[in-house]
Amino acid sequence: MSSQHQAAEGQQHKPNQQNNKPGLITEPSGGQVTPPGNPSGFIGAVDDTSIEAQAARLGDIRFRMIQRQAMAAQLGRVGGNQFLQRVIAQMEQDPQTADVEAEADTVVSLNAGAASAAGAPTPVFDHSGGNTVTINADSAPDFAQNITATIGTPHVTPEFIPDIQVDFKTDATGQEVPGSRKIVSIGLTVKAAITKVRYGMGRPNAEHKKAIDEMVAAIKAHEGAHRAIIETEATLALAAAQKFIGTGKVKEAEKALTTTLECSTNKKHEALDASEGLLTAAEQEDGAVKVTKSSSGAKYPCS
Repeated sequence: MSSQHQAAEGQQHKPNQQNNKPGLITEPSGGQVTPPGNPSGFIGAVDDTSIEAQAARLGDIRFRMIQRQAMAAQLGRVGGNQFLQRVIAQMEQDPQTADVEAEADTVVSLNAGAASAAGAPTPVFDHSGGNTVTINADSAPDFAQNITATIGTPHVTPEFIPDIQVDFKTDATGQEVPGSRKIVSIGLTVKAAITKVRYGMGRPNAEHKKAIDEMVAAIKAHEGAHRAIIETEATLALAAAQKFIGTGKVKEAEKALTTTLECSTNKKHEALDASEGLLTAAEQEDGAVKVTKSSSGAKYPCS
């Protein structure tokens, strides 16, 4: 008579990062009730004017977590992942919802809402890594230049760690029966370390300090967008990898949740940095300071 044994197979995967210096990235329940109204009906027009209102609604801690997950899932279906990422980034900038993220890492739970609403498994996200760099400057242009010079490379470093559980049969001697190894479950842990910046000391005048604060807020939103990319791509990849359950394709499942996932994520990171990865500041004739977003040229190669 044969017997069955379980084994876990996984791989910690820390992808290569871009060789160019990046632009900008920085940091910054109980008592829930069901408020009046149907949470699933809160979506209006899916455009730039609705982002702020939807972010406020999505961050309303009076809603239970499962309700906010359903809202996020609906946003993802109607507006797509990119629109959902913009709403989440706006949510992170709102001081009224900052306590939600700090208390329960709402961004992770909400972004996984689309998959959880459909019954698919969701990754475990760990955003505790990374570090914060303090930037000193006497002017807004100096602040922007010092960020690029100080952060270096890389500035986004996710690690993808699959958890692939398998069963196999053994013969009378206790040896594994060839060809009997089958996947019984697939999970994923994602560790994301992002280098952040904050303003330290200096002697900027009021206009330059205002521009510095504007850049800090923009960097925080940019960091949130990078993190949302990691969450979205990992959630989609884990859902797709469930097709390997019941098969012996362990290596294929590992690849889908490591190198393939890395590549899909890096393409999105590169596209984001190509549009807003670098901030510059220039003083105008009237003394005001203009902040401009542009491409950082950062590269995120696929393995």
